[in-house]
Amino acid sequence: LVNAPALPPSPVSWITGDLHLENFGSYRGNNQLVYFDVNDFDESLSAPILWDVVRMTTSILIAFDMMKIRSRKAEIALKKYLSAFVEVLSQGKAIYLEPETASGLMKQFLVTAASKRNKASIAAHTRTEKGKIKLNVNQKELKLKSSLKKELMGHFSLWLQENTELKNRYKVVDAGFRVAGTGSIGLDRYLFLCQKINDRSKNLLIEMKEAGASCLLPFQSLPQVGWNTEAQRIITIQKMMQNVSPALLSEHQYEGRAYVVQEMQPVKDRINFQLIEDDFKSVLSILADMAMVSASSYLESSGRYGSATADALMAFARTPGWQESIFTFSLMLAKKTQDDFEAFKGDYRSGNIH
Repeated sequence: LVNAPALPPSPVSWITGDLHLENFGSYRGNNQLVYFDVNDFDESLSAPILWDVVRMTTSILIAFDMMKIRSRKAEIALKKYLSAFVEVLSQGKAIYLEPETASGLMKQFLVTAASKRNKASIAAHTRTEKGKIKLNVNQKELKLKSSLKKELMGHFSLWLQENTELKNRYKVVDAGFRVAGTGSIGLDRYLFLCQKINDRSKNLLIEMKEAGASCLLPFQSLPQVGWNTEAQRIITIQKMMQNVSPALLSEHQYEGRAYVVQEMQPVKDRINFQLIEDDFKSVLSILADMAMVSASSYLESSGRYGSATADALMAFARTPGWQESIFTFSLMLAKKTQDDFEAFKGDYRSGNIH
């Protein structure tokens, strides 16, 4: 992207750095309402806005190819995303999706998400052993060594006492190591089971994930904010770009490393395009909704810490020509990504990758 001659110049904004189809989803905000929004900010930083856009449009083409959807339909979908993105950005007003404001399949998705209860999520991740609730142990939730578990539980108890919402109301009763997301490989990610002190039937699942540097940083020459920690970067940008933040989103330090803490969502679902691939009208509607919330995230964070103003974003959206360039570049980048993946599979099968 840095050296791409086909990529037009664009305003410098806060971007997620990893915008693709699976990084949108529903979640319960700190106001207990359910929203649909961009939900992954691990790679976020200040960069040209089109870095995010072309990442997203390329993911659309790759996903449609994997689902065996005809290339003509994929091109229509890509143009739909871009036109919806431009429409919202050019108006300069952020729009947000919740059950009351959504329509069609998105409304059904959010109404279903809102109906889910915390108890069901707790039950899916826990078991009862000798009358006590404990975390499950499986391929995604691993058991900790007893010494590390004791240390983590004691340390996280201090975080609970620092949190005004939970202080003197909840206690830590179990901890485990959580495996989730390929981008988190190599980073520590812990899960804590917390129980209400005066009501053992009420519990919380809280994640503590180590924060790493954005993978885009080595390729970005623009000056960045001097964040104290990577967790501060992720949380600050997330709060700027999202309409409402997830419950308990905060930073915590453990053994000199910064972690992002948030409630493990009883509601955090993604749109499964494979279930609706035969309903092309619904696919286009969902893509338009994704374009709407992504454009809104740039408007929401506009003018913050030196990012482009809303006026600059609006002027860019109305500039002719760049959409066609994005379309052409996305086709090229999708093919390159697929070719690289085939080469990777070949090397793996031949034993060249260990």
